[in-house]
Amino acid sequence: MRIITIILSCMLSFCAGLLLFAIHYEWILFRLPATTKITTRSCTTKRTIAIEYWKSNSPCREYREIVWSTHPVQQAACIISNYLSLIESEGIITNHSTLQTVATDRATTTLICSLSHNPFDLESSTQQSLYIIEGLLSTIRAACPQFKQLILLINQHQLLHPHFDFSQPWPMTGFLSTSSSMPIPQSKKPSPSAEPIIMIHPSGDTHRVGRTIGDAFERTITTQLAHALKQEMGQIDNSIRVIISRTLGETGESLGLARIVHRIRPTIVIHLSAYYQSCTTPEIALCIFCLHPNTDSWSRKKSHSLLPYYYAHLTACTLNHYYATMLQQQLHNNHCPATIPHSTAFPYAPLIGVQYPAIALEIGIHEPSDILLLIPSLAQALVHSVTLRTVHP
Repeated sequence: MRIITIILSCMLSFCAGLLLFAIHYEWILFRLPATTKITTRSCTTKRTIAIEYWKSNSPCREYREIVWSTHPVQQAACIISNYLSLIESEGIITNHSTLQTVATDRATTTLICSLSHNPFDLESSTQQSLYIIEGLLSTIRAACPQFKQLILLINQHQLLHPHFDFSQPWPMTGFLSTSSSMPIPQSKKPSPSAEPIIMIHPSGDTHRVGRTIGDAFERTITTQLAHALKQEMGQIDNSIRVIISRTLGETGESLGLARIVHRIRPTIVIHLSAYYQSCTTPEIALCIFCLHPNTDSWSRKKSHSLLPYYYAHLTACTLNHYYATMLQQQLHNNHCPATIPHSTAFPYAPLIGVQYPAIALEIGIHEPSDILLLIPSLAQALVHSVTLRTVHP
């Protein structure tokens, strides 16, 4: 009896092993009964939407009839594709860019879209590139109000731009609609320091020459302007200490300006950039860093608190608006030979991480020599804004 039990156990073990061997090498396949999932197609209708864009510094609007889906992601994809094709046909962008994918976050309030190519022209002004983003934001905001933020990607990677920071979502409210009439928070004026310090940061470095202006590069022009402003301001008021953050032979690092600023602790930081424009009259645009046009003014951060680098500007939010308004007024009072539009606040990449007052001056010139005409009025405006008193030549 014991021998029979052993034989049966061996036979069963052999059969079980043979069965498992056949399943492992897929000689025997098992198919479980599948449940059929009934999917309903989203209903599509025709709808006319308004596509808003900027051309020749003026807002424009064009109506297009598109296939409208009930799914919000498909709606946004159709809107973005039509917007890109429209601004390309209007000659606003020269780089052919198409929409790859569109998705949302878990809360379905942040829209994430990936493009095939960078649609921005790196030689144009920051304002012109900002118009492209603002047109896209306003178009999506009007047609799909459920989305509150936008993340732009290039080939499923972060969009890298020398003047815009796309590491954080952009609010659908946009920045141009609030920058021109942005109220300055009520606060006391900064008290004059014993030794005011102005730090001038020219754009570009050894590896990044910047835009091309005539037969010169942006890096060379802004560096020459920085040294000329330092000499001019020293003649106006020798009590002001002017520091230039870099020389032509230095290589910039990530958040390099923020590190230098936090060591020196200047009264104000001036970032200089330049671009070519067809108009012979120069233009000076004032830019400050802003992550959200509404919530930035609500935040009240103390200077000694720990902040992420993209929130560092909140400690000087009030002073940024104050100095931008003061500089704009002084440039007008000094009869600056340039067009001075309203200051704008948006995620300006060169000023990210700076915890002290920082203003970016983007200067549009027709010839490299045109920059010399702006030195006296710029120096006067900077000196007056820092010392908080009228400076007579």
